[in-house]
Amino acid sequence: MQTFCLSEVKKAIIDPSFEDFNYKCYIEAPSFEDADSFINALPLMSEKKLVVFNCCNLFAQSLTEKAKWEKMFASLPSYVVCIVREKDEGKGKKGSVVEQSIKACAVTVNFEYLPEARLRQWLVKAAAAQGKSLNDRDSSYIIGSLGQSMTLLKTEIGK
Repeated sequence: MQTFCLSEVKKAIIDPSFEDFNYKCYIEAPSFEDADSFINALPLMSEKKLVVFNCCNLFAQSLTEKAKWEKMFASLPSYVVCIVREKDEGKGKKGSVVEQSIKACAVTVNFEYLPEARLRQWLVKAAAAQGKSLNDRDSSYIIGSLGQSMTLLKTEIGK
């Protein structure tokens, strides 16, 4: 579901012709300077730019580094859409300073796997949106065959 949602956000914001200038996905913790430089550069031929920190472990850095990130996230330019995707560190934890600063100035979303019943409902609705009919039994079969990846499921019903 996370990959699916990320691709939908990217499609809505980024023009593929200018992706190199307006989209950056970090899969390892970048240097603060590199991320700050990208974020503060104006978008090219677009109103927005998208930066994704994908499991970069930003919340587990030194106090000095955390202070830099906290300040950056608290003052993101209005043209930047920033997605920070971190693995769940466990329920009930208070969260790091960086995590708290993100929550204070941003919309946060928790991506949990959908229970199979809700995933079947989603699959039936997604098929109906494409003008196709799918019953509960067939949706269970498709989920059993492909797993819970909403990207794979959506591709399959698009066939």
